Amino acid sequence: MIESIRHIFIDETNRQLDAIELELQSEFGVTFNKKLAEKVFLAMHSIKGTSPMFGFNKLPSFIIPIEKTFDRIRKDEIILTTELKEKTEEVVKIIKNVLVNNNDIHITEGEDEKALITFFKNLST
Repeated sequence: MIESIRHIFIDETNRQLDAIELELQSEFGVTFNKKLAEKVFLAMHSIKGTSPMFGFNKLPSFIIPIEKTFDRIRKDEIILTTELKEKTEEVVKIIKNVLVNNNDIHITEGEDEKALITFFKNLST
């Protein structure tokens, strides 16, 4: 039973991440930024809260600064720059990789992951 629910979580999360990837790759303006920020914030919030129930215990600590950054964008405290957009695409790929490999044990240990966490932490405070 839990395994089937876990597969649903992974499938739904991948759908959310696919939608975010598509939007990140398109042109964006001020109105679009707000909608995208809301979508990314809600997806990260959901993944952060749900992932530990399915054995992804390190994923939340990776996601927290991304979630906070997009909350700041929603509140017009910072803007969605091209660099931020590109870094978010990297985050999406990493999360999708974690889901495909069914393992998040090394998510916060790689140099690329550490650099992304630092980038988003600097924006989220």
